[in-house]
Amino acid sequence: MAKYCPKCGKEHINNEEYCLDCHTKLPDEKIELQDKAVNIFSKNDDTESDTDKKKKDASLGNIFTYERSKISNPENNNANNKKDKPRKKPNLMESKPELNINKKHVIIIAGIILLILVINYAYVLSNENATNTNETNNTYNFTAYSLTIPQEYTHADSDRYMAVFNGDNVSVKLYNNSLVPGEEHSISGMISTITANVEANQEGSLIYSDYINISGTTGYNITYSEYDNITRDIGFIVNDTEYDIIFTTNTSDTSVLNAAEAKVIPTVQIKQ
Repeated sequence: MAKYCPKCGKEHINNEEYCLDCHTKLPDEKIELQDKAVNIFSKNDDTESDTDKKKKDASLGNIFTYERSKISNPENNNANNKKDKPRKKPNLMESKPELNINKKHVIIIAGIILLILVINYAYVLSNENATNTNETNNTYNFTAYSLTIPQEYTHADSDRYMAVFNGDNVSVKLYNNSLVPGEEHSISGMISTITANVEANQEGSLIYSDYINISGTTGYNITYSEYDNITRDIGFIVNDTEYDIIFTTNTSDTSVLNAAEAKVIPTVQIKQ
């Protein structure tokens, strides 16, 4: 006697407890199909033809028939799609897409770099920083003048002076001072001001002061002692700015200053 699953209608002939397809518990009682099925939709009529019986048997069998849906093979579908839609051959002559370069960003970056260069150049001019144009001769250019420092002198950084060089027991300091309205803008006035300041200093004394020719321009030479040092201040004025080349030694020997002055001052070239 066969069992039929009440959910999917699958036939079971081995007395299974659960349906092998949908795992639904099978009824305990065995269902036996009768040769004659009752048609609930037909009228009560005892006389039926063989054709009507066959139709009823077929309709009753459909109630307990479970048909699985056929699942198409994806590989077959892909194969069919490939046949229906032929693959497009690559065009070897087709050019690659060009890189989209943002020209606006390039212009902005170039502008920033240019601005930094301009600021650095303006800073150099405003602070009169030394520029060595010839490392062999130690020639330095400034806005108002240029000069050459002896090779045996070493360069030292300084926050107070434009540049500082040391050698031959002498320190050479380059200094500038912007003159403001109301100050004396003449060489004679500068000599008077500097000598007055030296004489007012109880620790120093004036040795001598005099005019000097510097690159065809009148300047001054003021030499004085202060503590254990001897200082010689050689200066000139260009466009309302005072420039000083200061020689200092701690040997108490003016001849050392004379030797250093003879090496540096003749190389000064004032830019008018």
